[in-house]
Amino acid sequence: MLSEKKRERYAIIFISFFAIVLIIIGIASLYSVELNYSNYWGGVVFAPIAIIVALITLFIIIFKRKELKENAEYLDNKSKHDNYKKW
Repeated sequence: MLSEKKRERYAIIFISFFAIVLIIIGIASLYSVELNYSNYWGGVVFAPIAIIVALITLFIIIFKRKELKENAEYLDNKSKHDNYKKW
């Protein structure tokens, strides 16, 4: 079983790798004078938007990771900040 630190580290590496691959595919698509490319399922992906999303993801991972970790309690279903009326 992986410890929480290792699991977090692997998640960061995987998401960073995925974002970098997305940037490379988007730039390669733009370099070949195509604004769109097809993803695995055959859907059309607008390359500039894919690059922007990947850059934002990398920015969050690199610079805002600590703030996300501090605010993780807001994502918890049992958080005291959840004021939705339970049914």
